[in-house]
Amino acid sequence: MKLINQQIWRDNPENILLDFLKSQTSISIMDILGRIIYVNAQFCKLVESSNEQLVGEVNLLLKSERHVNPLYKGLWATIKRGQIWKGILSSFTSSGKMFWMEATIIPVRNSKGMIDKYVAFYLDVTQETEKNLKLVNRGIEFKTFKGNIPEVILSINEFGDILNISQGIDGFSIVEIVGSSLYNFINPIFHEKVKNVVKNVFNNAKPNRYETMDFNKEGVQTFFISQIVPVLNSKGLVISARISVQEVKNIRDVKQKLIENESRYHNLFQSMKVGIIVVVDDEGKITEWNKGAELAFGYAESEIIGEYLTKLIANKSRKSSLIELLSAVGNLEDFSTSDTVEMKALNKNGLEFPVEFALSKWKTRNSTFYCAMMLDITKRKNLENRLISKTKELELFLYRSAHDLKAPISSAEGLVNLIKQEKINDSVLNLTSMLDASLNRGKVVVENLSLASMVCEKSREISRIDFNKIINNVLKSLNGLENFKSIDFKIDIPDSIEYYSSVDLMNSLFQNLIQNAIKYSISKKSQVRSIIEIKINNIQDGIVFTVKDNGIGIIKKNLSKIFDLYYRENIEDTPGSGLGLYIVKNIVENLNGEIKVTSKVNEGSCFKIKLQNFIYIKTA
Repeated sequence: MKLINQQIWRDNPENILLDFLKSQTSISIMDILGRIIYVNAQFCKLVESSNEQLVGEVNLLLKSERHVNPLYKGLWATIKRGQIWKGILSSFTSSGKMFWMEATIIPVRNSKGMIDKYVAFYLDVTQETEKNLKLVNRGIEFKTFKGNIPEVILSINEFGDILNISQGIDGFSIVEIVGSSLYNFINPIFHEKVKNVVKNVFNNAKPNRYETMDFNKEGVQTFFISQIVPVLNSKGLVISARISVQEVKNIRDVKQKLIENESRYHNLFQSMKVGIIVVVDDEGKITEWNKGAELAFGYAESEIIGEYLTKLIANKSRKSSLIELLSAVGNLEDFSTSDTVEMKALNKNGLEFPVEFALSKWKTRNSTFYCAMMLDITKRKNLENRLISKTKELELFLYRSAHDLKAPISSAEGLVNLIKQEKINDSVLNLTSMLDASLNRGKVVVENLSLASMVCEKSREISRIDFNKIINNVLKSLNGLENFKSIDFKIDIPDSIEYYSSVDLMNSLFQNLIQNAIKYSISKKSQVRSIIEIKINNIQDGIVFTVKDNGIGIIKKNLSKIFDLYYRENIEDTPGSGLGLYIVKNIVENLNGEIKVTSKVNEGSCFKIKLQNFIYIKTA
């Protein structure tokens, strides 16, 4: 390039660069049909034709988009999508001389964003290609060379020069092969691809692979899979790479089957209406979307592909949903599935609805994808809300019923006490005693009904528990029960226990468990003394306590029923409402605890309960 006056350069840099580009590079501009509308002098020189002969004619270098060669089909498909195409093209000059060009074709859009022309830049690579032709003239075919590589150890440097080979190949000695370029034996179409793979292996010190294709002398396509492995020195640096190439004759059939399978999968995926399936990439953009998702969210596939997943999340709960979503993504491993996550979704019309979904993750080459398999749980949530509402109504009914029953029972107790103060005979006195016992049992039932209606509310009333005080009060309230005085109570409560929970609920737990143990204790007629053991121990984050007796026990088949509402063992002369153990189970569940029972007939029962410790901190 001639030296340019600095002043001229400052005044006209764009024109100077454009003139230089025109003088050094072959350029052609085509319309959308591939007809030439401009060529520069270098292009005319290349094809040995004048400007007048070329303008208005089809650019033979590009051939037709309907050309059978897949190279040209791919070229036209790429530039019609508005993407730049790079590759090797060949043609003949007007005198019949063949030439090869490394081409870069750039689509150009008009002011309306529509493609209206294509600009092509060409670099002459004829000499490099002719080197390959000389190899052919010496009797070496690409197929013969490549077909023998798997039996040969081939080493290259980072520039693609062959450093060593274990044996000669069909007329070429080791000396003749060593020092030549790997790219002399690869179809020029794949030069850029292979160069990138080689560069990646030397930069990252990791094995890689690539696929290439060529035509044999009969014009049949032949496919090759090449494995490239880095060779490291003692310092871990890549000093060379070994390559083996395998010809795969049936790869075309295999690829066709893969395409067919992928098509079947895609059709099946798209047609699924039951589940909602959304696939996103590692940037959170939606890449796939099935029919179920389209029906649930209201977006057509063309409207949603490429949009961020956040478009489907309700605005009000977006922050909390994203935190939960990111947590699930962070805990995912490849080809694994996350725990289910709930969030509020948002459809096209702005309607929010609840979904439950699980995430799965997989990697394809250098990309990571996440699949969200969702279920619309609107109906389930509505049922849950109705159940909560009905539960509250039932609790309110139980509370009011218990409250309404307390007044007549209290009045009846007062009347009984007045009767006892009158002069009555033994028969009436006996009847009043029986009535008194019946009223006491009624009071217990009413108290249990009242407590059953308030378990959830009481679980929020947290304070320090004095187990000795609670158990002593319970024993005092139960000392009028039959068999009470014939029972030995063994209580083991360490002084070190510091436990916080609801006093009322703890009182009810021990009341019902101890009362149950007393009811089913050994008969007075038995020669064995009845024993009830109450033991409490500290465990991590809570306590465990047991109420154990040596009573009549429970039949094994009935163990699963004892916590059911109104269930009671059908034992003669054993009173009970069937509410006690139901309330015990309800309390334990509301306190996030566990309860287990073991029992043997005529040997006794043991109730074991684990409860969480609710540390109560009173703030100012």
